[in-house]
Amino acid sequence: FLNPKVRRALSLAIDREYIVENILKGYGKVANGPMGVDSPFHNPKVNPLPFEPQKAIDLLKEAGWSYDKKGHCLYKQGIPFEFTLLVFKESQIEKKVARYIQLCLNEIGIRLRLQAVDFEDLKSSYFKNKKFQAGLTEINGIYRNPEMIKILWSSDINRKAIVGCFENPEVTRLIQKAIAATDPFKIKDLFY
Repeated sequence: FLNPKVRRALSLAIDREYIVENILKGYGKVANGPMGVDSPFHNPKVNPLPFEPQKAIDLLKEAGWSYDKKGHCLYKQGIPFEFTLLVFKESQIEKKVARYIQLCLNEIGIRLRLQAVDFEDLKSSYFKNKKFQAGLTEINGIYRNPEMIKILWSSDINRKAIVGCFENPEVTRLIQKAIAATDPFKIKDLFY
C-alpha cells in the first residue's frame, strides 16, 4: 500500500457509485479524498476517481504486479496480492459493502479476506496501531475541527498518526501550517 499507484488502482477497481446507489440506497456520497464530503476542508473541485478496472490493472502492472499463469491472481516477487479487511461485525450494511469490495478486487486478481470484528477490536486495530492491513471505517463529524484533524492525521517526533499509525512529514507540515493560519481561505487552501 506504500505505492501510490497501488492505492489509486484499488480505488479505480471499486465501483463506489454502485455502492452508494445500490447498497446504501442513495444514502451517501462517493468520497474524493480523506476529509469526507461534509467537511468544510473537503475540496469540491476534486472529482472522485471513476470505476475503471482496466486502468487499475495497468497501474498494478506498472507497480510491478503480474498475473499467475492462469491469469487469475496478481503476484509480485512470488507473493500473491492478498490482504485482510477489518469490518464492524454489527453492521449489516458495512458487511455488504465489504463483500462487494471483495468481489470488485477479486475481479482484477486481488484476494481480499474479510474479518468481522466488534467495535472495540476494530478501534484498537485501527487507532494508534499498524497491525491491521485495511479497515472499513466511517468517521463522521471530526473533519470540521482542524485540531481534531491534527490529532488523528499528523505525526511528530513523539508519536505516529493515530489513524493508521502512519508517518508523513508533508501531511504533518501542512496540518500544522493550517492550524497556525488565521485566514479561513488560507486554512482551506492548505487542507485542499
